[in-house]
Amino acid sequence: MKKFIELNKTKAVFMIKFCFIVFGTFFFGMTLILAYFNIETLNYNNYIFGFISTISLTFWISILAFFSWFLRNRKRTKLLQKHPLNKLSEIGFQDYLKNEKSKWFFTETIKAGYISNYFISLDLHEKSFKTISFKTFVDFQRFDSLKNERLKSKNITVNFLEASKDYNTKDIGKLSFNQLKNDLEEFTRILSYENLKPINDSY
Repeated sequence: MKKFIELNKTKAVFMIKFCFIVFGTFFFGMTLILAYFNIETLNYNNYIFGFISTISLTFWISILAFFSWFLRNRKRTKLLQKHPLNKLSEIGFQDYLKNEKSKWFFTETIKAGYISNYFISLDLHEKSFKTISFKTFVDFQRFDSLKNERLKSKNITVNFLEASKDYNTKDIGKLSFNQLKNDLEEFTRILSYENLKPINDSY
């Protein structure tokens, strides 16, 4: 909780205000529309219902957003304490604030560093806690099918401006630190070979 407040106090306040305004506008707008078409009589109870509903939805969405951040942060912290990820500082990885400049996403502390001029970040996959992703922004090009197949055969995915190399959280623990280091160096060599140049100012 302390870390969340340190990183996201201003964003949390903004989110609560935004949700309150959006839901409040929706409920009171619907009340006026129903009254205008004589579907519902406009009275004091309508305002009470709209107010309570607005507060309730704002509260539960805020709780859900916090717990989502909390669970990701706890899982990420545990993974970074395990071998071989706990040695990433030896190749220049440091704490990095993800989404620091965004007002729509909470700020998170991840690991990131440069390898062969590519700025690579490490975080949990957006869709699964069982997968971690090493990602970097690259200069987008239209791919032919052969290039796509070459990249996929090396467990590399390119989605518009982002190239990523994913690992199952259980499998990565079986790698030695040198194996992981070599994997990441190979990752950047392949991107360079395929003429996918780094765009480090995207961070």
